[in-house]
Amino acid sequence: MQTKKINLEVFFNFVKGTEGQLSLSEARARDIFIKPLAELTQSFFEDREKIYKEFCLKNEDGTPALIDGDKYEFSPEDLEQINKELNILANEEVEINTYAISKAILEKSEYKLKVGEADIIDEILAKI
Repeated sequence: MQTKKINLEVFFNFVKGTEGQLSLSEARARDIFIKPLAELTQSFFEDREKIYKEFCLKNEDGTPALIDGDKYEFSPEDLEQINKELNILANEEVEINTYAISKAILEKSEYKLKVGEADIIDEILAKI
């Protein structure tokens, strides 16, 4: 199944919402499925972090100049390029192998969807 990288975090949280809701065999199937999904999601976060570090303002020693100890600071001139790179990353498609999971297992999720997430989940479930 193909999905955009921007959807990975929502889907990962949705799948995690099945914890405590499944039989032992369903939980094993979920665990087989969630490990590669977690790796894809983590890779997306790392790639996004690389973009932030590439474009953020730097201290004299080359380390990122952080606001409040954990927020990157950017030059206004770079914002358009940063957003372009982030959009490219977000819209890249990834392949998720769904052989180990069923729609019935996923529908047991108790994850509380936020605004806009229902459409993402509906689109993904339609592909399984």
